[in-house]
Amino acid sequence: MNSKRILAVFMVSILAVVMVSCKKGGSSKSSSSYSASSNPTLANADKSAQYYWQKAQEAQSPEREANMLLTANALLKARKVSQAEQVLDEVKGYQFTGSMLSFKYMVEGRYQLATHNPQTALARLNQANTNDFTPQLLVEYHDVKAQAFLEAGQPINSVTERLKLDGLLTSKNSMTYNNEQIWQTLQHIRISELQRYANSTSSQTLKGWLELAIIERNINESSPEYVAELQTWQGTFRGHPGESLLPSSVSRAQVSSMQPQHIALLLPLEGSLGNSADAVRDGFLAAYYLNQQTSGRQPKVTVIDTKNDTQVEQAYQKAVNGGADLVVGPLTKGGVEQIAKVATSSTPVLALNYSDRGTPSHVYQFGLSPEDEARQAAQKAWQDGYLNAIIIAQEGDWGQRVSAAFEKQWKAQGGRVLNEITFTPGAELANSIKSALNIDQSELRAQQLIEQINVPLNFDARRRQDVDVIFLAAMPREARQIPPLLAFYYAKDVPIYATASVYAGTPNPGLDKDLNGVTFCDIPWNLDARPQSGGTRDAIAALWPSQTQSQQRLYALGVDAYEVIPLIPRLEALPDFAMSGATGKLYLDRNGAITRVLRCTRFSQGAPKQLQSSL
Repeated sequence: MNSKRILAVFMVSILAVVMVSCKKGGSSKSSSSYSASSNPTLANADKSAQYYWQKAQEAQSPEREANMLLTANALLKARKVSQAEQVLDEVKGYQFTGSMLSFKYMVEGRYQLATHNPQTALARLNQANTNDFTPQLLVEYHDVKAQAFLEAGQPINSVTERLKLDGLLTSKNSMTYNNEQIWQTLQHIRISELQRYANSTSSQTLKGWLELAIIERNINESSPEYVAELQTWQGTFRGHPGESLLPSSVSRAQVSSMQPQHIALLLPLEGSLGNSADAVRDGFLAAYYLNQQTSGRQPKVTVIDTKNDTQVEQAYQKAVNGGADLVVGPLTKGGVEQIAKVATSSTPVLALNYSDRGTPSHVYQFGLSPEDEARQAAQKAWQDGYLNAIIIAQEGDWGQRVSAAFEKQWKAQGGRVLNEITFTPGAELANSIKSALNIDQSELRAQQLIEQINVPLNFDARRRQDVDVIFLAAMPREARQIPPLLAFYYAKDVPIYATASVYAGTPNPGLDKDLNGVTFCDIPWNLDARPQSGGTRDAIAALWPSQTQSQQRLYALGVDAYEVIPLIPRLEALPDFAMSGATGKLYLDRNGAITRVLRCTRFSQGAPKQLQSSL
């Protein structure tokens, strides 16, 4: 049987295995605390791996080796990278030919991507002859290659690869997912590069995506200009997949600006929250004055103290009585819930925190949610190919909320939480980490063996081998203690993902060198040498040099709170479009909550270094 025929037969078999697994439903729970079927894609890949491994044991060459490749491919899709490596090692010396050789290159490319070697992955993928592939394998091939291009910092090539999938995808869900990936990937490209590619491409589909991404970046334009650009795009690119991101017909009313004449800023200027409120106020007013210099007349701004957010209702009424037609604040969750009860549609609110109970449609919510950071850490770790996590979180309400947000997102993606450690700052943490990594069990087994044979042994403890990622929720001082402890307990090679809390906001290589290798997502204000709001940042640093260092994120919140106001109706009408702000890319969801997409970075030589695949 020739290699192309073998590959075609095996692809039919894969589909059969997947269909049978779907009919049977989820598998039963294992002895661990999670179910392997929480993600159907992973569960089906796992079943396929088991099936092809059994087939390989029963077959003779060349079917045996072909089944081994299919086993490795399925294991990689199930995120069982070490097992896939072992299977690939078993066929390393076999001389594949024809379509099976092309398939081998694809599997090796997937393996290199899973082990974070995107350039090597691309080299392997480029060796494959795509004419050898069935339509199903072509979908896999282009998807893996698109991921490798993105990981290698080549987003435009990633988009081009995804466009090749258009004619291969058959289900509406897969087409929608592919379009979403294209749109998200375009966010990684600077506007100057978007314009250059748009001017040079001969592909109308690619040009349409690029032109739409350029329009999104110009979201600050005046309403007439913006409407004209959107309407021109719709007329030029009829039937383009990007049409799903826009209303069926764009009107000036839909993308108009919010233009209040009098803004009341409600903040807890006195009490324990005073320093935080001062930073938000100063950022807000700095943006106000800079806009006044560049754009002329600005709305009147009145600052009202909410008395540690205990007098929110009174402050709101004072604002309304004083003629305010927009209220910004309050700053705390409790304050948001208070104002939601009394706010009226005639005087809408941009709250500077999020309510757990929901708010009326005229109360928008915007803040520095640590839960957002935890969810994005989970998304980044999942994108990077990890599966089994241990959570290490600082004790208290903040730590509980952050770890719960990570765990919820991680499990929703299909990930597994093997253990969770909570610690009190200053308390002994070593024993908790030792226990979570099963070092104590390893030592106990060794001691029992020595007692049984009554012979002294040289013994090195071993950590548990199933953990492949650690999530860390801690403040900078405590966070710096964790990587050395993990290294001491044989887990130096386990990657750590964290919230932005691990970074104080300004580079400090001397202190942060112990965080080398830790990945976290933070606001552009802290990570960019010249962020979009660089002028505002410089102005704040000049006005309040002694205070800026410790309150970076709150200054940025104040800046964005002012800058986002005119764009609220536009973001509401175009939920897939974002404002690029000091605190991230800002989207407005259906519940009136502004969500932030942060930039991911990794500590190197004691300082954050932006990742190639991040914004």
